[in-house]
Amino acid sequence: MRTRITVLMLAMLTAASGIATAQTGYYQTTTTYNLGGGVIFNSDVRESGMVTLYRSTNRFAHVDFPTEPDGTLPHPDFLEGRKKSVIMNQQQAYLDVQARVRQAFRNLGQAERQAIKDDGRRLSITLYLDPVTAKPVEVEFEFGKEQGWRYVSPYYFWLLEQQLLATPIATTSVHPDAKRLNFVSIIWLQELPAEAEPNITVKKAFDDMIRWGGVTPLPYYHDFRAWIPYSEDFPVEQQKDHLDTRQWNDLQLTQPENNFSRGQMIRAFNSAHGNNYRIGLVVIGGAGNASKLLLVTATPAGAIIDYLEVGYESYHPGVRDKIVVKQFGMVGRRVTVYQIRPTSTTPIPFNNNNMSFIGERLDTAYVIGSDGKFNIFIEYKHEPKTYQYQYLKYGANIFRDGGEKLRSVLQYAYWPLP
Repeated sequence: MRTRITVLMLAMLTAASGIATAQTGYYQTTTTYNLGGGVIFNSDVRESGMVTLYRSTNRFAHVDFPTEPDGTLPHPDFLEGRKKSVIMNQQQAYLDVQARVRQAFRNLGQAERQAIKDDGRRLSITLYLDPVTAKPVEVEFEFGKEQGWRYVSPYYFWLLEQQLLATPIATTSVHPDAKRLNFVSIIWLQELPAEAEPNITVKKAFDDMIRWGGVTPLPYYHDFRAWIPYSEDFPVEQQKDHLDTRQWNDLQLTQPENNFSRGQMIRAFNSAHGNNYRIGLVVIGGAGNASKLLLVTATPAGAIIDYLEVGYESYHPGVRDKIVVKQFGMVGRRVTVYQIRPTSTTPIPFNNNNMSFIGERLDTAYVIGSDGKFNIFIEYKHEPKTYQYQYLKYGANIFRDGGEKLRSVLQYAYWPLP
């Protein structure tokens, strides 16, 4: 690793999130990874086998030392005398960073987790800060190309970057003498994150989500590729009798493969009925190829009232990425679930090599009653059409206008009640 003015070695044992990768792994040669939406990552592979992974727009990727305003290096006395005190409150900086890294690492896939565990070596993370505001501005990762970290996809590192860039670092953490430099940085070694916290409860998940993550304003439309600002472990295994934890094998979402056992609450919403119930968005699975979203209502004491499956995505080999077949939007107490469903009566497995299928878009609206239960309200069916798997590629928003023509509207007996 290159020498930098600020070196803060933090051996962090945190929890994790990941994405299944090809068997050979990534980052074997110097490569550019285009993740879409203007997000491009570079991986520089040196002769030593060390990989430096960073966003292509990073300014400090090839800068070994911070500089004074005139472009010169700091005085040697400053480099030596201030090396350990540029970040004055190291413990607080550690806690600030750890809280965010833990969120990003919570759902690392089992295959990736095992590879990292077997390898035993740690990931080097550099967080660059604006010296005046202490705001994180860039992130850089470093590891060996033969290490277990090579199985973690570039998209996962982008999610981790987003978590770190949102880390609040106290301005008082930067030494006054360092504020004239062009950057300061925190560097630490990241160990394999631990499994999810034990003894988590529904009430604690809601309490901590609201306290630390806040309440998400409505209207809200879920984008699978959007950054998750905060998450809390959710007791999926404990609540398996009250939730549908099945993983689906087919695009129709009818053939269960096995059960998910882990999950995180990623959003909390205000109830339209005061303190009658709480509303939370829970993602289960995600460790590998698939995950589903459940909108969950619960009493303030933590008893689950009802749930609704509102999202599903799974890996498709044809596009070498995840495809989205179900999403949702929420306006007030009305929840609309958008689904692209094949018209074939024969289940179509996600693991197929076709590039398209005949399907229909189904929009189903529910209303949350004063008792916290989801009541089906109205259903819109659209004319079948050919859908390209590329159209459903991870991050697609199927609630957008895809040229579908409305075929029928079915009004259910339930009418929104106070």
